[in-house]
Amino acid sequence: AERAGLNAPQRGAVRATFDKRLTLVQGPPGTGKTRTACAIALATTLAAADARPRGVGRSLLAAPSHVAADGLLEGCVKLGLTCVRLGRPAYVRPDLRQ
Repeated sequence: AERAGLNAPQRGAVRATFDKRLTLVQGPPGTGKTRTACAIALATTLAAADARPRGVGRSLLAAPSHVAADGLLEGCVKLGLTCVRLGRPAYVRPDLRQ
């Protein structure tokens, strides 16, 4: 959570993820949902990596639109995660296609 630069409620949401089977991040525009979701992906991926023999963790994120998926991809890459984005390449932002 420190790497993601989260505020206190966002850090609480990341911590709560480990107590739940499913985590839903919702709220009005501009409240940090994407940043929080990316931090959750980072935290759960690192936790899964610690628990696996080969040290590789995985997380799955989903979004309702191509724009939202691109936002998640961009945020996760900024946090240092290796990502795979599924979907038609024509709908992926050009700067995120590599």
